[in-house]
Amino acid sequence: MHNIKINPFLKWAGSKRLYLEYLSLHIPTNFNKYYEPFLGGGSMFFMIQPEHAILGDISSDLINTYLQVSKNVNPIIRYLNKYSGTKSEFYQVRNNRSKGNIKRAAEFIYIKPAGMVYIVLITKVNLMFHMACRQKK
Repeated sequence: MHNIKINPFLKWAGSKRLYLEYLSLHIPTNFNKYYEPFLGGGSMFFMIQPEHAILGDISSDLINTYLQVSKNVNPIIRYLNKYSGTKSEFYQVRNNRSKGNIKRAAEFIYIKPAGMVYIVLITKVNLMFHMACRQKK
């Protein structure tokens, strides 16, 4: 683990961000590997900053984005700097997603914060987890 505070670069519906204080009480002090099956915005991962981690999520675009940011951040930044942020551009990017992993990751970062289209379904398990955390506070 590291002492540098790193914030997630994506916001995600169903985030654990609001529960980090509670969840941090239940993190073991020593562990070999961190497993995160519901990565989302990555608030737990960025808080813990483990040396070794297995990260997963049902969203292939999300996983691709994390992989590309970890390996190709400069090309992603170059793609993001080309966007003007207009409404027509947003719809153009959203409706014509690239096949290449790096450009697709940049597109995902660009269209995700707008939240105009992405609907995240909260499963019963996820909803029950959130309710349990609220009750224990």
